[in-house]
Amino acid sequence: MPPSSSGLGGVGVMILKDGTILLGKRKGSHGEGEFALPGGFRIHGIRVIM
Repeated sequence: MPPSSSGLGGVGVMILKDGTILLGKRKGSHGEGEFALPGGFRIHGIRVIM
């Protein structure tokens, strides 16, 4: 099932350690080469653990 039709929405996280924020460099057509917080689509049946 494509993420856009799953109805579960997206997930984003901010990870801080010693005053530093984790960023990733985007790949693909949307925002390629830009830095962003980690995130993606939530998949049905996958539990979120904090």
